[in-house]
Amino acid sequence: MKINAILFVSIGLCFSAFADGTATNEAHNLTKSEMRERVLMRTGGILLDKREAKGSLVFVNAQKRVHQEVIALQAERLERDVMFELEVKDGEPMPLKDMDTAFKKTGANAALFVVDDKTLPSMLVVPAGRWGVVNVGALNSDDPDDKTLAQRTAKEMARAISFLFGAGYALQNSSACVPITKPEDLDTILYTGLTLDIASAIQRTARDSFEIQLFKRCFYSKAYEDGWAPPPKNKYQESAKRWVDFKKDYLAGKNPQVTEEWQRSLIKEIEKMRSDMERGPTNPIEIPMPTKK
Repeated sequence: MKINAILFVSIGLCFSAFADGTATNEAHNLTKSEMRERVLMRTGGILLDKREAKGSLVFVNAQKRVHQEVIALQAERLERDVMFELEVKDGEPMPLKDMDTAFKKTGANAALFVVDDKTLPSMLVVPAGRWGVVNVGALNSDDPDDKTLAQRTAKEMARAISFLFGAGYALQNSSACVPITKPEDLDTILYTGLTLDIASAIQRTARDSFEIQLFKRCFYSKAYEDGWAPPPKNKYQESAKRWVDFKKDYLAGKNPQVTEEWQRSLIKEIEKMRSDMERGPTNPIEIPMPTKK
């Protein structure tokens, strides 16, 4: 799930403050995109910490009409929304009555079978059994082109997770999780992910009823500082790594060479933090007494 613009702006304003705690005029003049860029260069963006996560939902792909890559890419996207593991496994076509047994054999906490069956509706869920069905056969009833069918399948996957975990319909009409009466209704929906209200409801059910432990979100800079981040993959993660390395060297008294403005800014932040921590009886904050006019 993406961090919203408000969070980026808030963090950006914090990072752009000088040592005296007041934001610079430059920070106030930054656009949202510039503020976002500044935050990303400092933090490296968001990683999902999966080290303590447990449990999963598995998509069992038991059809050939829609390419498995479509299923895998949508599962990867939805995983960032629901914050727990979504697997994709191959399966064989089977009657509906056998799916409960097939689910139990997966070892997952929940399952959605992606099938091609003209006798079933486009989506069916059995919350008590923790499994459901996404049926591309019904989504293909009006013979759409491959791209349209792939998009319908991705949206129906999002809808199926929502209903399986009891989240139901979304508050926003732009979401895939809205009432529909025919497959063509899905074509008018642009967003294939899960909105915040739906994702939050799914996470709550996953945690409280499905025995699933969720991922945690973490800045790349924090993960790198704690020693578990993967090697940098883009300019933002490279930048965050330089910030952390410079901070470690400075705090260790190695006196790293200061050649760039971001280094001078970081030193000011560190010294300001040290000054605040050292305040006490011998170094109090001086608050001037008001004067009578």
